[in-house]
Amino acid sequence: MLLEKYIQASSNVVALNRVLIIIIGLLAIMSIFNYQLAKSLQGEQKIILITPGMAAGDGFVMTGNVASDTYLVQMARYSMGLFLNYTPTSVSQQFEELVRLYSPSTYEVERAALMDLKERVQRSLRITSTYVVEDVIKEEEGRLTIKGKRTRFSQDKISNSFSQDYRLEYEIKNGQFYILKIREA
Repeated sequence: MLLEKYIQASSNVVALNRVLIIIIGLLAIMSIFNYQLAKSLQGEQKIILITPGMAAGDGFVMTGNVASDTYLVQMARYSMGLFLNYTPTSVSQQFEELVRLYSPSTYEVERAALMDLKERVQRSLRITSTYVVEDVIKEEEGRLTIKGKRTRFSQDKISNSFSQDYRLEYEIKNGQFYILKIREA
């Protein structure tokens, strides 16, 4: 930019500095405006997942730290499948996969409990468990009740079959589902 309005060179430099200060001020104001706009839109982001076998309108929706009921039901079924459907050969892989869903705040305690159960199942070589989820009820934010039928097998024979309810406590942080704990209801 060639600005030679004044005869003296120092006066031209001062005038150029004023123009540059105004431009920097405008850039700062635009940056603050951009930051505020991005911050206000952060909670309005939606992630929609449509898995195979789902109708086009039944996708999972995540908005901020809130998930759709469809997503919560699917995650409850998945978690309970990993937690209660096992054989001595599959229990290790399933519990390792389940432990990745636990929240960092409860990870160590829940991992120790799962690894203890895994050791007992693998030692016996005869215990098999299945759980058929019949219903998932959202009690309140962060808590689901899962109703279903559990069947235990010992040496390929049904040892007992009964209805059993579980309570799954969860949290959603930054669009990720975390399990806090799974307990019998």
